[in-house]
Amino acid sequence: MVNTLNQLQLLDVVALKDSLPQQRLLAGQVGTIVELLAPDVYEVDFSDDYGQTYAMLPLHVSQLLKLCYAPESEESSTENQLMSNTIYQYGSGDNVAGDKVMGNKIGTQINHSQNLAQAAKDIKDLLDQLDQDYDRSTPTGQAMISAKAIEAIEQNPTLKARVINALKEGGTTALESAIDHPAVKPVVAMIKGFIDAE
Repeated sequence: MVNTLNQLQLLDVVALKDSLPQQRLLAGQVGTIVELLAPDVYEVDFSDDYGQTYAMLPLHVSQLLKLCYAPESEESSTENQLMSNTIYQYGSGDNVAGDKVMGNKIGTQINHSQNLAQAAKDIKDLLDQLDQDYDRSTPTGQAMISAKAIEAIEQNPTLKARVINALKEGGTTALESAIDHPAVKPVVAMIKGFIDAE
């Protein structure tokens, strides 16, 4: 039997199984996995409807419930469906396993994850393309990659809008965590500068 709890991945949307009073988090609050810290330990970002992080903390897989928004494929075993610790959310609503999720958090988190994932992919593709011209292992190469990436983002209004929205929705840490590249921090800092300039 496949244990769905072990299938958590970067940018999965999860809910807390139990309240964490010290962090002022209630059971059912929805967050996004932004980093794998250790086997079965994840950094989870909890953001408001404006993309501002109000809590980010390491959580063990046993404290999390992966949220799914489509039914499992027909190939899945009946035993897996019956024993699964995954909740399926159909349509709109604001309940997760009977625990209240504040406002329209579920829909917001889905959009945040998709926007963040697409922006992260776009930036990663751009950085990888620039790797062909500059050496990412040197400080000078990283500076050139960052400068050229920022220039490319500024010249592409669609890409600029997408990455700004992703940063607003997911936060700096989530965007940086989603892109594995040594030049990502200066690029994300500059994107944050675009927001501050608005």
